[in-house]
Amino acid sequence: CRLKAGDVIELTLGKEEKNQYGYTYNLSEIHLSMNNLTDKELVEYLLEITTNKTIKEEMLNMNTSYLAEILRRKDIKALTDIRGVGESTAEKIFERIDSKINIHKAISELSKFGLTGLMIKKICESYPSPEAAIYAVKNNPYELIKKVDGVGYLKADEIAQKCGVDRKSPYRIKAAVEHVLELNAEAGKSYITIFDFTSELMNLLDLSYDVIKPVLTEMRKDKEIL
Repeated sequence: CRLKAGDVIELTLGKEEKNQYGYTYNLSEIHLSMNNLTDKELVEYLLEITTNKTIKEEMLNMNTSYLAEILRRKDIKALTDIRGVGESTAEKIFERIDSKINIHKAISELSKFGLTGLMIKKICESYPSPEAAIYAVKNNPYELIKKVDGVGYLKADEIAQKCGVDRKSPYRIKAAVEHVLELNAEAGKSYITIFDFTSELMNLLDLSYDVIKPVLTEMRKDKEIL
């Protein structure tokens, strides 16, 4: 995980043999502690990783601060007081939180845009940090098309609209240009006329040619298209 001043981290160390400088330690694991999360974020994350509907409903009815405190203490006994949660389930919950804690911010921020936990995980794995993934999705979700398997133009455009990206954004138009060309290539075409191309592009974007033209001119100048 990327660290910044003020972060609380948890380490797993192996003690090595003593040498002339004293003991050395082998770092086997490092991750952000739950103490970096607010109560709301921690509980949201818990609900995201809980798949059992009955257990999830029980958690939704609990006081957020109380539930967050149970998680911070890693109190297995208190967690088993929730209907449907046995000791083994409680242990698995804590294991999952520990192993996935570094993407909690991304899950909290991006799930509201209709992204599943699995897709958020894939996006985070494609960027240096969860923070970088969040920035990319919110500012230019169209770059996900080239970085994340399973995200095509239509999915990226759907995310962009939910994020409030301007429909006239050059990012959107450029992604649509590549999408139209790829569709024609997949159909076996080696070229497309300007008329057909612009017609398909305007229909896809639902924008006028006057809005699209400056972006096309820029792409031709930069030799991104011919």
